[in-house]
Amino acid sequence: TLYQYWQNVERFETPPVMEGIFQDSASMNSAIQSDTIIWEIIRQGNNRYVTDTSTDPILANPKSDDDPVRKRFIEREGIKSTAILVLNARESSEIVGLMFINYRTVHEFSIDDQRIFESLASSAAVAIKTARLYTQVREDLERRKKEQKVIREIDCTILSGLLLSDLQSVLNLI
Repeated sequence: TLYQYWQNVERFETPPVMEGIFQDSASMNSAIQSDTIIWEIIRQGNNRYVTDTSTDPILANPKSDDDPVRKRFIEREGIKSTAILVLNARESSEIVGLMFINYRTVHEFSIDDQRIFESLASSAAVAIKTARLYTQVREDLERRKKEQKVIREIDCTILSGLLLSDLQSVLNLI
């Protein structure tokens, strides 16, 4: 499960990108509440490798209400072990997302597992940052094209309104 995070506005994009079999994927469409694990991991800013979710101080903390929509993902999906990776853009300290690699059985995370997951997280962060930069450049280009069109229209309007003698005066000044 991969959540894109917009650090400058402190917002998660929902629904997250998900792969696998889910008991209740529809509940992933709702906004991320500030008291969730996701926000806690963002605040801490560190990767976590949790072999037993039932004993982890953050993940095992049940919700205070019985609302099934707010039931924690870990409980709802029967997750026993999880790797939680903070996606950092390398050139800055900007967090661009979180990635969860979940297991429905207990899983011991080896050093090799951690290296592979961190490499995957790094690649995901670069891909997210690159996609965002591409979108920004494309939007800037579109904005500039519109500005150029308006300037050309203004130029045409000005030039069409000038008398021929006025046009010669303008040309002489140039």
